[in-house]
Amino acid sequence: LTKFWEVHQTDFRVPIAVERLFHIDIEGVKLTGYIDRIDKLDSGGLSIVDYKTNKELFTSEDIENDLQLTFYQLAAEHMWQLPVARLTLYHLRSNTPCSC
Repeated sequence: LTKFWEVHQTDFRVPIAVERLFHIDIEGVKLTGYIDRIDKLDSGGLSIVDYKTNKELFTSEDIENDLQLTFYQLAAEHMWQLPVARLTLYHLRSNTPCSC
């Protein structure tokens, strides 16, 4: 956490939710989960961050193909009635975000 704070203390914003529990129903399929972090951007949209400890870094293609982030997006848009403007996989080992 110290390393994370050193990297982000100048751009830190207070999230609107951390470890937010969600329950959504998509065409009869019930999904439940926790979203690591949700921020409200200055543009008014939402930013979702999923913290990961994988060994490899992520690519934009990883984000585009990540079903978990897709479910997080659907859940956040349902809960806040705001569009998700940014999805991020955050690689904790290197303090490297990958967003789209």
